[in-house]
Amino acid sequence: MPDSSGPQEGTTRHINDNPDSLEIGTPAKGGAIKMYGNYADPEEFKAKLANALAIRRHAQALLEEDGTHKPEKEGISGK
Repeated sequence: MPDSSGPQEGTTRHINDNPDSLEIGTPAKGGAIKMYGNYADPEEFKAKLANALAIRRHAQALLEEDGTHKPEKEGISGK
């Protein structure tokens, strides 16, 4: 078992490939989406956003199908 009673030295390396964030929507009106990416690579960020919106639409459809949630206003499904 290593001796942990004395001073210890280490190196921590922090890599942040997604330094920027974007939040759209409202939790009470169809759900909010918060995503992380790099604004320096807008095409990758746009692809992430398109995927996030597709997943939100899918989740909304499942809730409506289940009868758990019914949209109150048009546009709630993120379309």
